[in-house]
Amino acid sequence: MRHELALLGAGIKGLIADPPQVHVPDYTETLEELRSDTYSLAKSFRAMRDSPLLDTTPERLAAQIKAASAEARRAEQQSLAGAEEELRAVARQLAGFVESARTADRQNKWNLAMLAFGMMLGVTVCWLIGRL
Repeated sequence: MRHELALLGAGIKGLIADPPQVHVPDYTETLEELRSDTYSLAKSFRAMRDSPLLDTTPERLAAQIKAASAEARRAEQQSLAGAEEELRAVARQLAGFVESARTADRQNKWNLAMLAFGMMLGVTVCWLIGRL
C-alpha cells in the first residue's frame, strides 16, 4: 500500500510541476449557425403567430361558412327568379301564338262560310234571273 501511495504522490507532484495542456475548441462558427437558425425559427414563429388561422375559432369559422352559404343561396335565388321570369315570358309568347292560331282558324271558317253563302246566293240569283 505504501508503494501505491508513493506512486500516487509522485503522480500528483508530476501534475503540479507540469500541468496538462487542455485544448478548448473555438465554437464561434457553431454559435453563429445556432444564432442564424434561432433567428429563422423566430421569424417562422412570428409568421405563424400573425397568421389569421390562429385567430380563427370554431365560432368564427361557422359564421364565415354561414355567411358564404347565405350569399350562395341569395345568388341562386336570383338566378332562379330570373329563369322563372324568362319561363313566364316564353309561356306568354306561346299563349299569344296559340290565340293567334285560334283566331286565324275562326277567320278561315268564317271566310269559308261566307264564300259558300256567297256562292249559294250567286247561284240563287242566277237561277232567279234564269227563271224570269
